[in-house]
Amino acid sequence: MGVLVDDLVTKGTNEPYRMFTSRAEYRLLFNHGSAELRLAHHAKRHNLLSRSRLNRIEAKRERIAKWLNFFETVAAGGGTWAQLVRRSGKTAALPAEFLLESVPVREEVLYRVLYQGYLIREERQIEKFSQIEKIRIPSSFDFRALPGLRKESALKLAEFKPFTLGQASRISGVNPADISILMVAIAAGKGQPSHDA
Repeated sequence: MGVLVDDLVTKGTNEPYRMFTSRAEYRLLFNHGSAELRLAHHAKRHNLLSRSRLNRIEAKRERIAKWLNFFETVAAGGGTWAQLVRRSGKTAALPAEFLLESVPVREEVLYRVLYQGYLIREERQIEKFSQIEKIRIPSSFDFRALPGLRKESALKLAEFKPFTLGQASRISGVNPADISILMVAIAAGKGQPSHDA
């Protein structure tokens, strides 16, 4: 839903809309098995789930953390269990006690072990880009008057009027160089309409 809403707000649509999760910036972190883990704090804050359901989610989180620690630290096959799984993929012989865990716990642990490097990279990108999400673009900002900004980007930005640099970066046709120019201009207080006229 977040990808769909963000697409419609920042990209718009002139034709029938199809959502591609591949367009989501951090799609590896959006696996279905982690949805309740990622969103439980929102559900708790808004009282959307029963106490027993929240307790089950927290127990699942703890089981996953326990097994991730096990796989990354306990030796097996000339390395750790995690290294063994990464080398052999899903064909690795797994610890008997782990196989007694629920399917959702096993799947989430193996997903995180197999894709650990990619997940860490995405988490770093999220931290880096979370800063540009905080940089607000003044509502009166004149994109067309900004020197150095490509005409295509200026037109798209003027059309969609993003609230933050993060939203601007997700508009189709706006590239990282454009975002850098915008960031410098906002910091310098440029792009504001002239009051001399």
